[in-house]
Amino acid sequence: MRSQESALKRKAYKAKYYQDNKEAIQKRRKLNPKVTKEKSKEYYVRYKYGVDMSEIRAYFIVQKGRCAICDIYMDGKTNGTKPHIDHCHATKNIRGLLCHNCNVGIGHLKDSVDILKKSIKYLGGKIE
Repeated sequence: MRSQESALKRKAYKAKYYQDNKEAIQKRRKLNPKVTKEKSKEYYVRYKYGVDMSEIRAYFIVQKGRCAICDIYMDGKTNGTKPHIDHCHATKNIRGLLCHNCNVGIGHLKDSVDILKKSIKYLGGKIE
């Protein structure tokens, strides 16, 4: 019930704000045309990783459109095949492109080589 009340309050606040600032908002909208989904993604990638989309496309080409870990083709059409940018959280350096499952997997393993080695050993694999 509380969330419905707060949602209604937010909606009323936004409506009042728009009415109070209608001219300024319309002027700002004319100066800043609507951003497309692609442009929004480009801004996000540049902000978060410090690279432009051409570098991400280069990773995709070098990897032949495949996940750097499991080698699944990342066409983005079937569930879990959208390419994800994998990066080192400490240095922010991009390591490559991964499918959803591999990206989440190494994230849950906290990007730790030691935890990954223990996981391989647990599954009965050999570590050299």
